[in-house]
Order: sequence, then C-alpha cells, then structure tokens
Amino acid sequence: MTAIESINQFVDVMLDSKTRFHDIKAETDRRNESLRECISRFRSKIDSIVSKGVNVSDSELQDISQRQISELRRMLESVASSLESARKGMKFIREYEDSFNIAVFGKVKAGKSYTGNFIMGNVIRDMGISTSYDKIERPKVEVYDRGRKSTQSKLAEFDEEGKEEFRVDPNEATSTIQLFRLGGMVWIDTPGIGSVTWENEMLAKDYVDNADLIVYMSYSGNSGTKQDFKEMKELHAKGKRFLLLLTQSDTFAEDVDENGNLVSVLAPRSDNERKEMEGYICEELIKEGINDLDIDKEMLTISTKLALEALKNNDEAMFDASNLKRFLDVMVSITNNDAAKLKLSTPSQRINSAVNEIVKGLRDAESKLDEHMRSLEDARSRLSERNDYLQSKMLNECMSGITELVSQKAREIESGSSGVNASVLEDIIGSEIYRVIMKTCADEFSGREGIISGYSDSLKVEGMKDLNMRRETFTYTRQEVYEVEREARGFWENARKTVRGWFNLETRYYELGTKDRKEYISVNLGVNLQEVLSSVRNGIDSIFADKVPEIMRKVAESFIAPVAQVRENARREIESAVRELESLKI
Repeated sequence: MTAIESINQFVDVMLDSKTRFHDIKAETDRRNESLRECISRFRSKIDSIVSKGVNVSDSELQDISQRQISELRRMLESVASSLESARKGMKFIREYEDSFNIAVFGKVKAGKSYTGNFIMGNVIRDMGISTSYDKIERPKVEVYDRGRKSTQSKLAEFDEEGKEEFRVDPNEATSTIQLFRLGGMVWIDTPGIGSVTWENEMLAKDYVDNADLIVYMSYSGNSGTKQDFKEMKELHAKGKRFLLLLTQSDTFAEDVDENGNLVSVLAPRSDNERKEMEGYICEELIKEGINDLDIDKEMLTISTKLALEALKNNDEAMFDASNLKRFLDVMVSITNNDAAKLKLSTPSQRINSAVNEIVKGLRDAESKLDEHMRSLEDARSRLSERNDYLQSKMLNECMSGITELVSQKAREIESGSSGVNASVLEDIIGSEIYRVIMKTCADEFSGREGIISGYSDSLKVEGMKDLNMRRETFTYTRQEVYEVEREARGFWENARKTVRGWFNLETRYYELGTKDRKEYISVNLGVNLQEVLSSVRNGIDSIFADKVPEIMRKVAESFIAPVAQVRENARREIESAVRELESLKI
C-alpha cells in the first residue's frame, strides 16, 4: 500500500465511523437519562420523608425532628448532587460524546501539535497532494483556554529547532486545549507537562480521564524520563488504552548532490538506535508494572517531518521509514476493531464511577444515621446511669437560680414595688426548673436545646405563698382635751348672765373635758423571703422525687423514637436507590 493509499484509507475509515459513534452516543444518552431519573426519584422520596414528617404530639419535639430530617435531606441532597455532577461530566465531553476522542498527551515540544497537523490533513492539502481529505471541508482547530473558546486554522507548535511552525501565539502551544474533528474522530492536543498555565494542565488531565484513547508522545532523542514513566503509569493505572509514540526519530546525514557537493539530508535514525531506544523503554515500563503493551501496535518510533518530506518528494521508502504508515494502519485497526468498545467503555466508566460514587455516598449517609442513633442511645444510657448525680446537680443548680430570682423580686419589693402573688412565683420557679433540666438534657444529647418544653406544666411548685412585705400593727391610747358648755356658777356668773339677759345678750360658760382614743400603727418588718424559699425547697424536693426522673426518661424516648423512624424511612430509600443504581451500570 502506497503512502497516499494509506492516508486515504485512514481518512475514509474516520469518515465512515461517524454514524457508528452516533449510535453509541444514543445508548449512553439512554443510560444517562435513566441515571438522571433515578436521581430525581431519590430526591422526590427524600422530599416526601421531609414533608410527611413524624407523628409527635409535642410541638418542640416535632420541630427538633423536622430539623433532623432537614439535615438528613441536605446530606443526601449533597450526595445526589455529586452524582449529578459526575453523571454530566465535563462540558467538553458532553459536546463530543458522538465521536471517538483521542487525547494527545506528553511533554512540551514532544511534537504533539506537529503530528496533529499531519493527521488533520491541511498541511498535506497545502502541498497540492490529492487525497481523501479533499472530500471534506478543511477542519478548523477549536481552542479552549480557561473558559474561552476560539478557532484557528492550524495547531500551534514549535519545531524541534525552536523555530515557529503552524503557530498562532507562543502561549497557546503550551497552555491551551486544541482540537479538531475528522469524521467520527476528535483529535485533542493537550498542554504538555510543565505547561505555563497550571490550571490548563490540570484541565488536560481531566480530558485524559474522559478520552477514549490516549496517544502519548515522547521525544525519541530524550525519551524515557522519570516524568514520562510517571505519566504513563498513571494512565495505565486508570485502565486507559494508549499508544506510545517516540517522536522526531530522524537526523541529518551527509550526502553528495548531483554536482558532487556535500549536502545535509533528512534521514531516519538507524534501526539499531530505534531498537535500542524501544528496548530501553520496554524494560522501564515493565519495571513500572506496565507489561501488557503490544509492542508492535502500541509503541511506535515515528518521524512526522520525515513523512512530510517523503510526500513532498514522492519517496515511498522514506515514508515507510517514517513509520507514519504504521501509525495510520494502527489507527485504522483500532477504529475498525476496538473503537466501539473503547468508546463505550469511556461513558461506561464515567457512569459506573458515578454509580459507585453515589452508592458510597449513600452508604456513608447510612453509617452517619447509625452513628447518630448510637450517640442518642449512649446519651439515654448516660441519663439512666448518672441519674442520681444529675438530679443532685440539677437540684443544686435550681435552688441557686431560684434563690437569686426570688431574692431579686424581694429587693424590688423593698424598693417600693408591689408584691408578687403565688401563681406568678410558680411560673418563675417552674421556668427555672425547666431551664436547668433542658440544659442538662441538651448537654447529654449533644446540645439539642428545646426538647422538653412540652413538659414545663409538670414542673410547677405547688403550695407557693405570695411574696410580700411583712408588716406588724401596734395599738395605743391617746387622751384628747376638748371644751364642754356648762351652767353659770356662783353669784357673779349668774348676776352677769341676768344683766346681759336684760339686753337680750346671750352668755355661755365652758369648761375643759378629756377622753381616751385608741389608735393603730403599721411597721414594715421586711419581705417574707425565707418563708417563700422554704416552701420552694419543699416543692422542688417533691418535683425531683416524683416527676423529674420520669420526665427525663420520656424526653429521651420521645426524641429517639422519631429520629429512629426517620432513619428507617431513609434507610429504605437508600437501599432502593442503591439497587436501582447498581442495575444502571454498563
């Protein structure tokens, strides 16, 4: 087969493969849709658990349970979102799922773009050579750089002598993703190792993870570096099919032209040099655990420059020596025999990886539920085991807090405020007991405040007295002096009254009298604080003896039961989702 026939065969196979890859995409799309539906159903079921809630009569416990369920939903929603992200994959891969994607990887200046321009065919057209490339429009190179997209006519490249060749911008050759389509194939030229843009180098590795075939290129003059073997080992560990091309396998030899002058001509490296390099690479790959390469098909020593020179001079022997014909034959063989399987394996790996990821996430969620339940059971056990200690601690804390509250009220009364009746004191004291018990339970249940408010009515102290200012009243007798009218006495008083009477003048005589009068006085003796505190202590002792242990037991039961119910509901949905997800693996 001549060079042109080899090129035509390669191009025709790439063109004919487009329909086949389109059909493969349809199958993977169906799987993706099934996966999306599974995620949607899982989310709906979790939402159903949340909306249904739990059957708890106490409003505070209901709120706590709902918060726990919401937390569970957020956790499982996060898991579902990570699955959705894994399912969708990268935007680039979704755009090119109907093609056989070949990612070209390797160090800077390994000749990736130079070889890519040969495969794209425009350089052959520019030489005026008629091939199957003429059946299609000139491919355009799409350039991706950190979210930006542009097009250009050729892949950017530096030749091995440092001169520009097919180059648009000095940075684009090393820091961007460049690709073109050829029928059913997409050739992706990635940034080299150590590229100037770290973000794009990481992006290139993501493309490698999602490519169907890797073409790893290494400069034959310096092949087998530690970086080469490191990268190839990573590719092999990921189960990626890849071809190893030792590039630029050419040299300049001295020859004599027709005039007898010495000239420098392009020539292939000697067979011994090539075999020596290939043997060394094989030995090192085996040391790295890569011992399953087909040496005749998966490792080639090539010279793209030699191939172009051969086409220019119509030199079949030189084209054969370039090994480009072997490379094209291998690409044809892979496309005809292995491409469908490889193409299907990439979305399969992505879908299977996504399924494994979500299953792991669901199992982790299940473990967290179990861990949460164990922590609640441990808290309940501690409540029981430390009952005497906790009661003593709470009783002392209650009395301390209540004494301060009642004393504060007493000081306000002494300052002129009105007294506090017994029912108000009962509420104040009951609230303080509730606060102390709530704090203790919250500590035992890892800070879950507010779980016992429904029991606050059971915590009121009975037999309370009003808190008032004590007073004592004293009685005493007071003598009052007053005037009393009397009759005239003696000669002179009667004579005077008679004479004044002749002239119609009234004459009266008075004398002083006395009488005893009882009066009362009230004296403040201070607020009846001790009396009230005494009744408080008696009432609290009764509460702690009869009610608190039962209340704390009911609190633990009432809190654990709905959480256990939620866990069981979630577990059923997790198991259902896991079974469905496992069935979607390819």
